[in-house]
Amino acid sequence: MIKISKVLTLDKIEIFNSLVNCDGNVNRIDYFSLGEPILDPPCLRGTIIIDFNFQFLLDNQDYFDYGSPIDVGSIKFGFIKINSDVERFIESTKCNYNKFFNVIEKCSFKKSPFDMLSNHIFSMEYLEIIENYFQLSVVDLIKKSNDPHTWLFEFCLKEGYQLELEHINKIFIPNTYLFMSPFLELNKINSQKIVTYNPKYGIESYVR
Repeated sequence: MIKISKVLTLDKIEIFNSLVNCDGNVNRIDYFSLGEPILDPPCLRGTIIIDFNFQFLLDNQDYFDYGSPIDVGSIKFGFIKINSDVERFIESTKCNYNKFFNVIEKCSFKKSPFDMLSNHIFSMEYLEIIENYFQLSVVDLIKKSNDPHTWLFEFCLKEGYQLELEHINKIFIPNTYLFMSPFLELNKINSQKIVTYNPKYGIESYVR
């Protein structure tokens, strides 16, 4: 199945508190992306990346708010330009859990749609799948854009979603963060989950 990822900076690491405290609940709304994060551009130097397994999504079905085949934040803040009302267009990109899961399932059995979801490599075959679930204006934007954030299928989880150590494959952090809380505590709990990289060269220098 397709992996899930989340990119964080040092000022947004409270997501890890539930892992350290073993309470399992994250009391905030959070956004996640299918597949690998978009690393270049920009190259990531002081960035944290969480690599989730697909069970994380399955266990949080009740907390699923919406999915979108386009990076909603990039539309909202004007990085992806559209020729219509922004809020209305954003609503047209959103889908419920069933549609979201159906798209993933259909893409998982075909190479080029899987590559688009996993590595954000453009695929006409992927568009043929999602045109059954989204308005033509959404499909057209994905088709005509060269911005990989337009090809980033994301989802939002409501406050209170479940996060367990078993949901995480790896946590990638700069090696300078290793002795900081909460990474110090997480490394004691399960050091195999923590992978460090040299921030001088960026995480893209680490072969995942």
